[in-house]
Amino acid sequence: MRRSATPVLVIGLGAIGLSAWAAGIDYVVVPALLLSLGLLGIGLYWQRRIAL
Repeated sequence: MRRSATPVLVIGLGAIGLSAWAAGIDYVVVPALLLSLGLLGIGLYWQRRIAL
């Protein structure tokens, strides 16, 4: 899960001089990913429920 967004953020933060923040990125990216997947699941559930 962490492979996709973390390297992009590390390179981006390094490019603008904020590489010290790279250590805490996983604490933001992983919960954001889980929240997004949860919202996607809820949306698909309600879409399917309304279509029936």
